[in-house]
Amino acid sequence: MKEHVPDTRGVADEKANDYPLLNNNLLKRVFGVPPHILLVSDRKIHQEAEEKQEEEEEKKEEEEEEEQEQKKKKRRRKKKKKKKEEVEESSLRNAILKDIENALSSMLIAAKVAEAAT
Repeated sequence: MKEHVPDTRGVADEKANDYPLLNNNLLKRVFGVPPHILLVSDRKIHQEAEEKQEEEEEKKEEEEEEEQEQKKKKRRRKKKKKKKEEVEESSLRNAILKDIENALSSMLIAAKVAEAAT
């Protein structure tokens, strides 16, 4: 009597539906491995490649975020520096105006004293 061998063609055909361009019989003849096993390993390879690509995309996003933060910090520093320079300029201008005002008032007082003396 002949032993009953389970039919695995249905399983291979289901797996082949994921990759319709592959011919199961060709795969079996070329590689000597049942096609569904090749398809599983192929999926793993694709999955690993996708994971690597996702990691690279995440790294790129992180780098872009860091660059944006650096640009923001640079802008803030520029603004602070500019504001500091403006404050220094205005305080220097105020000091000069105060000196001029004091000099004019002392000249005015000296003129009044000279006028009163004559």
